[in-house]
Amino acid sequence: MKNNYIKSPFNYTGGKYKLLPQVMSLFPDDIKTFYDVFCGGLNVGINAKCKIVCANDKLIQVIDTFRMFRGSDGQHVINMIHRIIEQYGGINFKLDKDSYLKLREDYNNRVSMNRYDEAILFYVLTCHSFSNQIRFNKKGGFNMPYGDRGFNEAMQQNLNSFLNKLHNTTICLSNEDFDTFMSKKFDNMKRDDFVYFDPPYSGTTATYNEGGNWVRQNDIDLFLWADRLNTNDIRFAMSNILNEQYKTAWANKYNVHTLDYNYKNCNYQKKNKTGKKDTEVLITNY
Repeated sequence: MKNNYIKSPFNYTGGKYKLLPQVMSLFPDDIKTFYDVFCGGLNVGINAKCKIVCANDKLIQVIDTFRMFRGSDGQHVINMIHRIIEQYGGINFKLDKDSYLKLREDYNNRVSMNRYDEAILFYVLTCHSFSNQIRFNKKGGFNMPYGDRGFNEAMQQNLNSFLNKLHNTTICLSNEDFDTFMSKKFDNMKRDDFVYFDPPYSGTTATYNEGGNWVRQNDIDLFLWADRLNTNDIRFAMSNILNEQYKTAWANKYNVHTLDYNYKNCNYQKKNKTGKKDTEVLITNY
């Protein structure tokens, strides 16, 4: 299925870019406000057909980068990225391993740096990290090893497209856990609004879930919010994998759409090495 959607400048494990043609075809056409509760790299929210996007994610570094992107001229952003790469001795918009490690060290040791500069450094780090992935240790330090892609021409073109779309989208950005976000927004949600959940997947060893950052109780709390939306006739969709019985039991109250994609070759795996493929689904209440 051809993908003509805008791609996020961040390479999130479990990101939905490859699934967008299928996912978007299952979304309603009459959305006023699109609530992207776990926006991650914003692949879904930036492509949503709606009047307003309300995007939230718990990772402040990503949200701050989107805020910087939105508030800056696109060419200025590109020039700043080039300047930082050159400052660290990069050649042809690419750092070598030693330069990357120095940049990572400087970023992790930053003191009294404004959020704009932090966001630029963070994005340049992701351009040079292994598989362009994002990971922080328990002390908050960026700890992905070096990758050799650099800020190549394809990444620059992709970022330009993303910046252009971001600057032409009415969007609000927030940095909260999902429960706090939903508590603040729920009473103002209307029947012509739409809520999209793409939570971390419990029972996986993806980088976003290391150390059990998302467990069964988080699923249950999220399912309760989805049930509340349904009771109030507010449409929602949830991406997930039905790899545990309690998930399937809850999902079967709604419509379960199986999507043609799996994470076999991605940095995302089941904890039990059974060889069985996880099946991605979209659960909807409409």
